[in-house]
Order: sequence, then structure tokens, then C-alpha cells
Amino acid sequence: MPSVSDLALALFETEYPSLWAIVEKRIQLEWSSHRDKNLEKGGFHLIDYAVHFGRLIRVIYRYQLIGALRKEFLWYVNLFKDYGWGQDALSLILDSWIIAIQGLIKQPECNELAEPLQSLKIDLPDLFAAAGVSYGSSPHAFASLLVEPLINGDIQEAQKLILSTWPSISSPDRLIVEILLPVIREIGNLWERHQIEIYQEHLATQALKVILLRLPALKPPSLSPKRYKALVTCTPGDEHDLVPWALSSYLETKGWAVQNLGGSLPVDQIIAAARALRPDVLFITLTMLILLEDFLKVLDGLHENFPSCRVIVGGRGTISAQALLESQGAIVAKDFEQGHQMALRVVGDA
Repeated sequence: MPSVSDLALALFETEYPSLWAIVEKRIQLEWSSHRDKNLEKGGFHLIDYAVHFGRLIRVIYRYQLIGALRKEFLWYVNLFKDYGWGQDALSLILDSWIIAIQGLIKQPECNELAEPLQSLKIDLPDLFAAAGVSYGSSPHAFASLLVEPLINGDIQEAQKLILSTWPSISSPDRLIVEILLPVIREIGNLWERHQIEIYQEHLATQALKVILLRLPALKPPSLSPKRYKALVTCTPGDEHDLVPWALSSYLETKGWAVQNLGGSLPVDQIIAAARALRPDVLFITLTMLILLEDFLKVLDGLHENFPSCRVIVGGRGTISAQALLESQGAIVAKDFEQGHQMALRVVGDA
């Protein structure tokens, strides 16, 4: 597996503020000097995604995840293609980081750092050609049907449609996995592609939260009483709290007592909550690899302050870092069902 040397990493970390200053200035100059329609479409968002990409490569270098870079980069390729910003706009971000690294960091360390980015630059035309027409998986048929009432905030109509599936699904946990998670993904994809307004995404989010809160009441009365306690949260810096809401409802339908911290809670507060509430299992989502360091800080804090806490983590950000996460004591789950089964095993009830 390719890696960067300790010296190259140290130089990158030391020079990072200056590297970013060069990247930002170059993008601004290209944007203002060359009247390219794709750059104009991207506008100030190009700066945002240059920041985002800088955070990604910082994590990639720091945790020796060079092999994951191409897979993570495909997210940008699909996003830029969907937005209609084109290959040149993404190439500008890559070029700017390459030029900054080669201009500020001495050889041979600059070559170590720039080579993975140069490889992406060479392959960029093929990556764009192979990218799907739209980012994300094809929409689930029933999820597409639910989108309209949800983005209009019509909770009653959405709930009626969901309950119409009851004869074929007949359990709230299956409703969450087979119906609500696909619709959450579909609305997220529509928002990322700017195909719905921000207010519509907010209406849908609030409507889904109301529906998720109501679902545990549908669980069978024969379900055993709550024996285990779960604490659910997002990785610090992640504001996408809808999946934790869905997970909380899912666990409740399985008989767990659940406390949900939501999103954007800082590291120290997640640790304080775990110490105070003493859950049997802490479930935490990691949706983006750029948040890896914040997640690892949570693990470190728990090891020091609540060492018996079991941590189960899931989300797109875990895919490339699974080995690292498991080496640090986290249990990585690919979905709700696997996460629940793993939780039962660690509490001794599987």
C-alpha cells in the first residue's frame, strides 16, 4: 500500500496554512481572469470544495490511507458532473493543490505528496466519462413516491402512504430499513444535486423526524421490555442527524432504551454524555472520511474516561478506514441490521 514518509507528512502539516492560501488565491485568479462558463457555474462553491478536498487529503496523508484516495475522489467527480461544473472546474482544484505542494515543499517530499494527486489528474477524463449521470444509487420506487408529500411537509399523506405498505412489511423495523432509509437517501441526493430547494429539504427532514418518532409505537406488544440502553450520535462536525434519528427509532422497535444526542455535538460533550448516561452501546455515524480525526478523538476520550464503553460506527466514511477504526477498538457495521446484531453480541445477548 503506498504511503507518505513521516518527513513529508510533517512538512505538509507545517505548511498547510500557506498551502491553502496559495490554492485559494489561484482559484480566485482563474475564476476572475478566465471567463469559463463552468467556473462561473461553480462560483464560490469551488472554494468550498477546495477546502473540503484539502481536509480530505490531510486525513489521507495523516492516516496513511493513500489507497482510499481514488474511491473518495469519485464523490467529487460525480458531484461536479451532476452540478454541470465540468471536468475543468475539478481539474482546477487538483492543479491548485499540486502547484501549491510543489511550490512550497522541498524535493523529494513534494513528489511523494503530489504524485497521488497527479495520478488523479491524469485519469480525470476517464473518471468523468465513467461517472454516472447522477450521483448516488437509482431511487427506490416507493421512495420516489414519498418524495412529493415529504418535500411539501405533508406528514399525514406521507404517513398514509407508508402505512399502506403494512400488509406486506408488517413491522416498524422493516419499514425503516426498506422504506424510510431509501427515501432519506433519495432526498439527500436531490438536495446535493440542487433539484429541490433548501426549504423543501428542511420540510422533508422535519416530516421524517415526526414519522420516525411515531414508528416505535407500532412495535408488537409482545416485545420484551427494554433491557439495554443505547446512546446515538453523529461524529463531531456532522450536521446530518436524520440517519441517527432513524437508527434511534430502529433500535427502539427492537426493544432498546435509546437516547439520541443528534448532530454537531463537540467531542468533550459526547464523552461527557457517555460517562453520565452509561449506555451499553454508543452508536455513532461517520458519514465522511474528512471527519475521521474527530471520530478518533471521541474514541480516545472514551478509552480514557469510559473504557468499558462499546462503540459501533457506521456510514460512508467507515468504508475506507475500516481497518484503522477496528484497530482503535471501534466495531464497524455496514447497516442497521448488522449494527444491531453486533450490539447484541457485545452485550452478551446474541
